[in-house]
Amino acid sequence: MNIRVSERRGRGRPRQFDEDHVLDALVQLFWDRGFEAASLSDMVAAADLNRSSLYKTFGSKDEVFFAAIDRYLADRLAVLDEVLGREGGLELVGEFLGTLRDRFTTEGGRRGCLAVNTLTELGMRDERVAGIAERYRHQLSSRLRRPLEWAAVRNEIDPGLVDAYVDMLVAFCVSLAVAARSGAAPDELERQIDSMERLIGSWRLAGCRTESTRSEERRVGKECRSRWSPYH
Repeated sequence: MNIRVSERRGRGRPRQFDEDHVLDALVQLFWDRGFEAASLSDMVAAADLNRSSLYKTFGSKDEVFFAAIDRYLADRLAVLDEVLGREGGLELVGEFLGTLRDRFTTEGGRRGCLAVNTLTELGMRDERVAGIAERYRHQLSSRLRRPLEWAAVRNEIDPGLVDAYVDMLVAFCVSLAVAARSGAAPDELERQIDSMERLIGSWRLAGCRTESTRSEERRVGKECRSRWSPYH
């Protein structure tokens, strides 16, 4: 939803600005520079607002930053839902790795992940930062779990290892983002993704889907659709 906010300058008519557009610009600033290095002047320039309007709209620097983080996580969640929100098993996990390849092996990918960058920069010294960590892990793990549960029903993977596979993929995503931010070369990141693809291939069990398995798929599918929501 685009929210238009009035910024009054002098005695003239108030200037309208798009709060979502401002947040997108601030996301890019914090993604590039981090929290500590981004100055007030940087924030004002990125937002294209005067100082009083910026603080009146969002609050302190901390509040501006957390608003940008919320915006970033909402965008990332939309991408996760687009890729992993369909019915499917290991093939969807493969598609997800493809998005990581596209994201991190290009020039822009060297910025890493804003959520992970925040955790490595600010650590757990703030309860809200700790909340970001928890929310990021929950969003990522819940989206990755869904195709892995489908894969288990399809007899593609061992159902007893779903939790372990989810944890492994979340840890891989975080480590890949840290490697990208720390300056790892694109070919090194490519090798890491290739290695994860081979590892996921080794999870696949021999065998085929039976009619009983298809029936169980339909049952689990109904259950997943009833309890899974992009807002959880």
